[in-house]
Amino acid sequence: MLCYNKFMNDEYYRDEPIYKIRPSNVKAKLKPMFKIENGYFSPYLLNAKPVPASKEGYYKYFYMESYHKIEKRKVGGKKQNVTVLHSRKKYVEVPIEQWEKLRYFDLKDYEAARDEYEGTEYDVHKKDKYRNVFDFMLQQWDNHNHEQFWINAFDLERVLNKLSDEDLDIYLMHKERHLKQKQIAVILGKSEAYVTRRMKVLEDTIEYDMLDDGERTETQIKAEIEYRKYLRSGKTESFVDVYVYDFLLAFPQEVLLRYLFVFRGQQYLIRFCFLWIYEYFASKDKPELKAKEVLGKYSYQLFNKFMRKKKTWSKQLFIAVELELQRLIKRYGIKDSKPN
Repeated sequence: MLCYNKFMNDEYYRDEPIYKIRPSNVKAKLKPMFKIENGYFSPYLLNAKPVPASKEGYYKYFYMESYHKIEKRKVGGKKQNVTVLHSRKKYVEVPIEQWEKLRYFDLKDYEAARDEYEGTEYDVHKKDKYRNVFDFMLQQWDNHNHEQFWINAFDLERVLNKLSDEDLDIYLMHKERHLKQKQIAVILGKSEAYVTRRMKVLEDTIEYDMLDDGERTETQIKAEIEYRKYLRSGKTESFVDVYVYDFLLAFPQEVLLRYLFVFRGQQYLIRFCFLWIYEYFASKDKPELKAKEVLGKYSYQLFNKFMRKKKTWSKQLFIAVELELQRLIKRYGIKDSKPN
């Protein structure tokens, strides 16, 4: 593999020098042979103006191409083969009409890339400079959802006013001053584990208040919090995720594809099962639905085939999923002609 890469590099990959070397008597700065901006090479910057090619009526369209090369580098005091990424400037000869079209699309990509890059200017962690989120709102006023922003801001202020002085100091040092938990522990004279526990309690309190919109019950709010923790960390304290995957793995692939198609992907399906299981085990009164009474013809066939010998919670979850699936089918206007 090493010999093959070496042959390919020597034969086809001819790196041009990054800087044009000028005579020592010419007092001019060394200029790079191609432009780089925002950490990447843009074809829009490379093709500032059309450069005539050898063929009449054709022009050079420049672009950057990357390749990997194995080189000997010192790693830990020993020489090892290290894969190094190289970039080279290449061009193709195209008519002026095609060059202008490529230039136009490069401009669109360049504008989109610049917008995306400039959006990170307001990252509070960038170069240890803390940006004010209100500056971002004023500059992006038309594209910003100000109403929801202010609702969340006032809700957060109301929650913070109820905190103790110590909890408020922990929250402000972590969110406003962006101090690490170890630094906060030193300032307060507490252990790092204590600060970690308090931050967890504070985040749960704030998230609970944000989800408490008057329509969700307390169990539904706790289920939503548990689901969001699962998305962030991949872990749950209630092992609900184990029940979810135990339920879904009971079906063959064609049935799962039916669910994924109607539920528009796995995220909605897993979320529905996750919240249902949490509420089911949290509630004291567990109403049991009869499959023959509530399910349709094809759904009942699947129930007899896969769920007849399963546990009660699994049967009830299957009925809930099938009822939700029938609701979505009616909403989308799909005809469910076969159980698979």
